[in-house]
Amino acid sequence: VLAVLFTALMLINGVILLSSYAGIRSDANFLSLIMTMLSDMEGGRFEEMQKRALPDRHRENEYGMIAAALQDVGRKLEGYIETEYILKLKEQETRMRALQHQINPHFLYNTLEMLRSKALVQGDRDMADAIVMLGTLYRTRMHKKEFVSLKEEFALLDMYLKIMTMRYGDKFVYQMELEQAAGERETIVFWLQPLAENFFVHGFDRESEYNLLIVRGREQDGGILIEISDNGAGAEPDKLPEIRRNMYEGNDNPEADIGLRNVYMRLKYFYRDGFRIDVGNRAEGGFCISVFLPREAGENRDDFTVQNQQERIL
Repeated sequence: VLAVLFTALMLINGVILLSSYAGIRSDANFLSLIMTMLSDMEGGRFEEMQKRALPDRHRENEYGMIAAALQDVGRKLEGYIETEYILKLKEQETRMRALQHQINPHFLYNTLEMLRSKALVQGDRDMADAIVMLGTLYRTRMHKKEFVSLKEEFALLDMYLKIMTMRYGDKFVYQMELEQAAGERETIVFWLQPLAENFFVHGFDRESEYNLLIVRGREQDGGILIEISDNGAGAEPDKLPEIRRNMYEGNDNPEADIGLRNVYMRLKYFYRDGFRIDVGNRAEGGFCISVFLPREAGENRDDFTVQNQQERIL
């Protein structure tokens, strides 16, 4: 009888120990999940934080309450950051408008028209065309048009690249391709040019006799894929993670390149879910920026103000 009782007690203790071990291990895994959520919050990865599923076993205990509270704080913090970002953009817009009121735009246009006329008189047709395109770009920037077709956005980029061709002569060549169906889609204005400017800042080689920039847009997976690639030196492989992190999360360093970051933020606010952008080196050499635009814009389309955000890039 004593042996049987002893055996039974050992079995009961073993079951208790195994149950305790399983509970401790489950608690440890859940604590690890909470630490991961905190890391997501610290890195600004709020979408990933919201997608993390909470185990049913812990939903009603203290751990579950902490995790649910973290997700709620993450949602509120993301909304707060977006609100603060837009408020800063509006503040910048106010300053820019004050500056615009100090500068009579007609003076600029009249001056450009005078220069164009002189260029025509002197027989310099290329210079006259460059002045016309520059004036068109400035007029478009000054107007309050917020949304354009992708075909119009490509046309604005084409004018900018033509001016750069005149600047660099035979050392710069570009190609642009846009499917007709994709060109009818609506988008925000002036986001392609900053991406092209990235090439002239980081990829253009003044010593090379052949600098190539290719911009392609086509329909893919229900949306539009746009690729901007070049034949430059590309980015150092160990710098690519930092470039992506600065683009997705931002950087407080005033010397950091904010062009990609601002384009990402503008498109993200407009398209919301489904939008993605990535950067990387091409296997054959050079740099590539790929942008996927979903079919529909985000719900905040009516609240989106392109004019507010252009000055951020400038």
